[in-house]
Amino acid sequence: MEKIIPISLVKREMKKNHYTAADLGRRLNLSASTIMTMLNSPTMQVQRLVDLSDFLQYNFFREIAEMLPYANPEVLNQEKEAQLKSLEEQNQALTERNKELEMEVKVLRETIRNITLR
Repeated sequence: MEKIIPISLVKREMKKNHYTAADLGRRLNLSASTIMTMLNSPTMQVQRLVDLSDFLQYNFFREIAEMLPYANPEVLNQEKEAQLKSLEEQNQALTERNKELEMEVKVLRETIRNITLR
């Protein structure tokens, strides 16, 4: 597996959004030397990456997860299946309600037509 270097992703997003190390320092309340050390390190603390994700409005964790050759956790798959089942049930209920409303509209139109013909 190719080595994942989070800081390269951060640098890319900084460049794309025209942010400098000074911008990061101000946002994260860190000194310039701390920022420069961070930007030159191949590793990064998870919380720091969370803070950078927030500042840069970019989900580094999703990008990193997509680089990993592993399957999704079973818990997430079960949650998605439960959500999908719930949405399918809601869709079925709405479809049935739509049919009821269409029938009601049909009856009302017929009633109005009969009234106007008298």
